[in-house]
Amino acid sequence: MDIGVYLMGRKLDVRIMIGAGVCKTFEELVTATKSPCGGIVGGSGTVDERWVHEGETFHWNGYRSVNSLGLPNPGLRYYFEHLKLMVNHAHDHGKAFHFSIAGNTADEFVTMAELARDAKVDCIEVNLGCPNIWSVDRRQQQILTYQPWSVYNILTSIREEAPKVQISAKFSPHFDRSLLEETALLFRKEPELINAVVVMNTVPNVRPLKPNGSLLLVPEVNGYCGLGGPAIMEIGLGQVAMWRSELPRTVQITGMGGVSSGQDVVDYVHAGADAVAMTSFVIKSGDIDPGAVERVVMEFVDLVDKDNESIKGV
Repeated sequence: MDIGVYLMGRKLDVRIMIGAGVCKTFEELVTATKSPCGGIVGGSGTVDERWVHEGETFHWNGYRSVNSLGLPNPGLRYYFEHLKLMVNHAHDHGKAFHFSIAGNTADEFVTMAELARDAKVDCIEVNLGCPNIWSVDRRQQQILTYQPWSVYNILTSIREEAPKVQISAKFSPHFDRSLLEETALLFRKEPELINAVVVMNTVPNVRPLKPNGSLLLVPEVNGYCGLGGPAIMEIGLGQVAMWRSELPRTVQITGMGGVSSGQDVVDYVHAGADAVAMTSFVIKSGDIDPGAVERVVMEFVDLVDKDNESIKGV
């Protein structure tokens, strides 16, 4: 096993990335680049500025994270002025820079994709799995992961406007394998649509409670949220393995969900992932912690070095 990897044509010195949801602004990116990760996914970015839901929106207990953030980001106008600066800063620090985009319509996805294309990001990550978008009347918006033809239409529209850009599609976990197979079939028929998949987003619609029975997170969305952290690690491994068995080999996979140790990275690679991304463990304290990434990277490098030495001794 190698420490680094070529992901969609760009060499990552280490196959560990900081996933979307951590770096929404240039200032956050500056902090993240202090870590030894191989790449960073900015965003998710949307056309309209989005604010954090009111109340407590993130909780980490050492084993799992839950969040109801609501996809907060500064929106199109901010990224029009800052996205190219973010790309350049990441590259200046030897890191790949992907940009995650989200939207309510195909047109909104395309608008953000055009912005990312013009900023020369290394990859446009299309977020098809956010479970925390709610309407003003407290109705959950559709999770695009579970709408294969919506996925197809969005990705087709983006590919038409960005024919030469690397594109990855990020999905929520599929608990109905036949639905995953239906989506993967679209990529086998038209492999030029995407270059990679990212699996997985948080497990949707969990509803944690306090000991007294009250809601742990924001009542604004009735307490529903996405589950992350080590508690979902084995789900993530299963998702990677299923996607790997269904996708053409030309489509790479970034595995995420629960990564908090070097062994987790090794496990994801064994499951079929080319690279791995971390989110909850990086922000478990509420702020970006470059040291958390460093610990995982050092553990991973040590495991790979020991494994390579044992192979040499055979």
